[in-house]
Amino acid sequence: MKVKITSSFTNESYECEWTTLTDLDDRALLNRVYDTFQRVTSGDHDRLAKIGYELPSISAGDRIEIDGKAWRVDAMGFSPDDRDPNEPLQPWPFG
Repeated sequence: MKVKITSSFTNESYECEWTTLTDLDDRALLNRVYDTFQRVTSGDHDRLAKIGYELPSISAGDRIEIDGKAWRVDAMGFSPDDRDPNEPLQPWPFG
């Protein structure tokens, strides 16, 4: 599956292919993506650098796309993202 993360702070994106965890439902998969792309320790920074991920940790206002289906990262959880993908994202709080 194709995963794309767009930062609302930098409006830059990171894309990758995931070949595991494809049997998870949307919420479980979104939580796994969120957890994977967090920088909590220096080990996380090194792990993410090895795969070329240079965006900030995922945070509220960011967009996660999985196989073309877009989700907005909320303060707690996720919601379907109907924002125009051609428009720059706005950092939290967004209107």
